[in-house]
Amino acid sequence: MKEGLVLTTHELENALDFLRQKGLRITRQRSLILNYLITQHNHPTAEEIFNTLKAADANLSLATVYNTLDLFIEHHLVVNLASNDDKQHFDYFAHPHYHVICSVCGRIEDVFDFSFNPLLDHAQAHTDYQIDHAAVEVFGVCPTCQAKQKNSK
Repeated sequence: MKEGLVLTTHELENALDFLRQKGLRITRQRSLILNYLITQHNHPTAEEIFNTLKAADANLSLATVYNTLDLFIEHHLVVNLASNDDKQHFDYFAHPHYHVICSVCGRIEDVFDFSFNPLLDHAQAHTDYQIDHAAVEVFGVCPTCQAKQKNSK
């Protein structure tokens, strides 16, 4: 397995315990994929996850990666992000945060700022919904693309 991917973290154990509490089996493939998403903050596609982890487990298939990601999304451990590259990107989401996505290159940045919590409170107060999770995406042009645009003018 590639260096940096073998990590038994407190975070991983908490996530695996959460899945066990939901009655889900903890397979080697699920653990590998979850560990990758917890330790890497690169917002990978399913194909990137598969290509990185296939050497660690010969039984891992792309279908297994997709099915596992769907399962994690269903249980709100992972979110999928649409990007302008027309691919779905995935992110571990046990610690709520929002994403800033470049409209030009598709770069995705995490922002761990909980100032959007009043928005959730406002939504709940005005709809009587019981809010259980939220996904916020902000779009703009990243500094690299801004510099390229400035230089091309």
